[in-house]
Amino acid sequence: AVVSTQSTGGEKCQGVRNFLVASQSLAVSAALQSLTEHGVRSHLVTNNLAGEARIVGREIIRAVYQNVTKSRPKPSQNMFTLPDMTSFPICYVFGGETTVTLKGRGKGGRLQELALSALIELQRCDWVGTRVTLLATSTDGQDGPCDASGAVVSTVTMVTEGADLEASLAENDSYTALDALGCLLKDGKTGTNFTDLIFVFVE
Repeated sequence: AVVSTQSTGGEKCQGVRNFLVASQSLAVSAALQSLTEHGVRSHLVTNNLAGEARIVGREIIRAVYQNVTKSRPKPSQNMFTLPDMTSFPICYVFGGETTVTLKGRGKGGRLQELALSALIELQRCDWVGTRVTLLATSTDGQDGPCDASGAVVSTVTMVTEGADLEASLAENDSYTALDALGCLLKDGKTGTNFTDLIFVFVE
């Protein structure tokens, strides 16, 4: 049942009008429209992304890899279901917010942790000439207690010799690892806060 909090008479509320000017759904819709206007074919995978960031990042890349290579894992292994694609390029879009369980003492945010996990999985897969780029960004321009709004990683990201991405992920130190690779996004605060957006470009 919906309980009204308006007092009897509601004199103070007379003449008050409420307008919803922005929301998570509107932000995602605007992103999809922008992709279309720029000639990029897109597919919205989910508007309710949730879960542990490092797991979500890994599973996004696994789903894309399975789609590209036409491999079929057991249904229980699928966190995301992508439509079968006969042609590329395409951009898969995810909207929502993940979480991070802090175990280390590093620096970063949920989008950076998601991107670092995705990069590790990108490095493990044999893409056979397919280029995959994951861009994770926040609508408020700040991801965690740092100056980054997110990160962008791809199959051509050059991981420096001696870099231990797994150790950085375990220490929740995604900022340091991605900063060293030149993968951080630093767009500045936007003054809004609706959702996180993840774009995966496959070409």
